[in-house]
Amino acid sequence: MTERRFWLPLLALVGLCRLSAGLELALIPPVGDERVAAAIRSAAAEVGISVATLEPAQVIDPARFSAAVYGLAVLVGGERYPDTVIEEGDAAAALERYVEGGGALLVTGAGPVFSRPQRWSGSEWRTSPAPVRRAHP
Repeated sequence: MTERRFWLPLLALVGLCRLSAGLELALIPPVGDERVAAAIRSAAAEVGISVATLEPAQVIDPARFSAAVYGLAVLVGGERYPDTVIEEGDAAAALERYVEGGGALLVTGAGPVFSRPQRWSGSEWRTSPAPVRRAHP
């Protein structure tokens, strides 16, 4: 099965069941595999879903990245995840806030999910030491 054929039914099912805000989904940076991201964009377009690739600052902006704006967010290459954009842990907190607010987060990856936290340097994502955070009760 080609990448495109794999993503089309998945996006159609998840997208049509979960999306509300104008049938738009968000790709969360850092995009780990651009081929997969391209397949998602193509498959989404075939079923009338637009795709926005968020900038780092948009991820931590609650007015820009929320379930009200995007019913579905996709993190491609989920081993690498956005942890910090400006303040320590702000991007990780934004992902949590998004899901708690009713958003659906689809994480793809070939290794342990959320194992390589990424810090935005202002021009690129860099792997940072794994943070130790207290889980919420």
